[in-house]
Amino acid sequence: MIIPKNGRVVILDDKKEQAFPLINILSKNKIPFTYHSDDIELLPDVDQQYDDIRLLFLDVNLSADGTPKETIKSQLQSTLQRIIKPGTPYIAAIWSLKENEYEDLLNDLFQNRIPEIQPLLRISLTKNDFFDLVKFDEGKENERYEYVECDVIMDKLNSKIFESLNQLDALEPLIKWENIIQNSISSVISDIIEISKKDLNNNLKKIYYKLAQAYWGKQLKSKSDSEITQKALQSLNNILIDKIESDLRNKGDFALINCVNYPVEFDINFTAILNCKLLLSIDNSTEIVPGNLYQIDNDDVKKKIIEDAVDRSRFIKDYSHENGFNHEDVIDKEGKIIEKHKKSFQKFSFRQIPKLIERVKYIEIELTPICDFSQNNWVQNRILPGVLICENDVKYLKSNTDYFYLSPSIMYDDIIVRIMLDFRFLKAEPFEKFKGVQSIFRLKHLIFSDIQSQLSRHINRPGVVYVN
Repeated sequence: MIIPKNGRVVILDDKKEQAFPLINILSKNKIPFTYHSDDIELLPDVDQQYDDIRLLFLDVNLSADGTPKETIKSQLQSTLQRIIKPGTPYIAAIWSLKENEYEDLLNDLFQNRIPEIQPLLRISLTKNDFFDLVKFDEGKENERYEYVECDVIMDKLNSKIFESLNQLDALEPLIKWENIIQNSISSVISDIIEISKKDLNNNLKKIYYKLAQAYWGKQLKSKSDSEITQKALQSLNNILIDKIESDLRNKGDFALINCVNYPVEFDINFTAILNCKLLLSIDNSTEIVPGNLYQIDNDDVKKKIIEDAVDRSRFIKDYSHENGFNHEDVIDKEGKIIEKHKKSFQKFSFRQIPKLIERVKYIEIELTPICDFSQNNWVQNRILPGVLICENDVKYLKSNTDYFYLSPSIMYDDIIVRIMLDFRFLKAEPFEKFKGVQSIFRLKHLIFSDIQSQLSRHINRPGVVYVN
C-alpha cells in the first residue's frame, strides 16, 4: 500500500457528513489520520502547524455554494497556513465534485500566494467516483456521501494515488520506507514488552539499565534516571536499525520507481549536504564525548599544518592567470616552473600561504576510543588537531601523504569544506579544556572509526632498517 500508515494523513473538509465515508474507509483499513473542519477554533495554534503531513485530503470549497473564487482562495490560504508548516513535504489529494474543477485556483494559490507550503504533487480525485451521493434523510436538505464497500473503495483510492505518482515515481521508496520504519518500531516495542510483561514496570527498568550499561559502561555510575533512560534508548536504536534492515530486505518491493541510473552530473552542494546527513551529528552538545569536533583558536598550530600541507607547485596556474601568461608557457615538459619564472613565482607562492591560512578554521577532534570512554578508563582527552578547509582550496594540498586525513566534502555554515587532520599533532589534554565548551558537531561512527583506523596505520608503520 502506498498510503502512509504512520498517522501523517490529514483530512480537511468543512462538511463532516461528506468526510465520514473517507474517515470510515481509512479507519477500517487501520490508517491513522487527523480530521479538521473549517472551524478556525479547532485548527492548530499559530506556530504549531503539522510538520509531518505526508498526505492531505483537501476539500477545496470550504465555503457555501456560489462563493466567489477569490473568497475561496483567501479562506483556503488562511486555513492551510494554520495546518501545514512551511517546507513540509506532502502530497495533496484534491477532493471535488468535478475533476480539475479548481485547477486554476489552486495553481494561483500555491504558486503565488503560499509557495512555501506547496505540495510535492497534487492528485485530482472526484468524489462521485468513490461515493454515492444520497440524501441523509427524506425531506431534509442535509446530505452525505455514503460509501459502497470499504475494500473496493480503498483499492480504487490506492490505485489512483499510485497512478498519479508515476510523474513523481522517486517518492515511492520514501513513502514505503517510512511505512516500514513505523512497522519496525511497533515490532521492536512489542518484543521489549513481551520479555518484560511478567513484572512489566520493574522488568522494563531493569532492561533500561542493562541496555544503557551495554552502551556506556561505567559512565552510568553517577547518572540520573533520565540520563540512564536516554542511553538505553540509544541502545534500542541498534535493535531498531537491524529490524528495519531485515524488513527492507523482505518487504522492500518498489513497483513504481524506474530509471535509477548513475548520475552523469551531481551538484557538489547536494554531495556536501548528503555527506553531512551521513557523517555528522549536528547536536552542538557541551557533553564531552568521542567524536566531538571543536572550533577553537590556535594560530600557531594552524599555520604549521597549512605550511606543511601545501604543495607550492599547485599555485602555478594562479600565478599564470594573475600575470596574464599562458599556463603552458611557464612550465617545462615535466610540469615544473621554468627558470626565468622561478624567482617571481616563489614570491607569489609565499604570498598565497598567509591568505590560505586566513581562510581555514582550526579545529580539534576528541578521539578517545569508545571503549575507554564507556568504561571510564580515560584520564585525558585524546585530541587530534586539524582544519576546516574550503573545497576550492583543497587543490593546493599535497597528495599521497600518510600523515594527513582528508574527509569527503561537507557543508558547514553554508560553505562546502573538508576536514583535514594532521596525525603528527596527536596529543592529550586535561578534561578541563573542553568543560562547558560547545562542539560544532559530532562525527558519526563510520567516519570516526575511519579516522581512528587511518591514525592506527600511521602510528604502526614499521619503517625499514637497511644499509647501503
